[in-house]
Amino acid sequence: MIRCTAEDGPEKQAAAEKKIREAEGRVKSNELSFADAALKYSDDESTNTKGGELPMFGTGKMIDEFETRPSR
Repeated sequence: MIRCTAEDGPEKQAAAEKKIREAEGRVKSNELSFADAALKYSDDESTNTKGGELPMFGTGKMIDEFETRPSR
């Protein structure tokens, strides 16, 4: 997870998007595994050392930004 919210300024949002695109590109090109990308890029200390794997969860168990994000 790369932390960035709507309240963050455009510079932080641009930096977060750049970090996301870099991680995505390195995983897609097989330069890094997803687990290695999680360790290198993720801001979530509870999952980045676990290969980015989330624990089992249900509604009301995750942070608000995760649960309320609009669908695309």
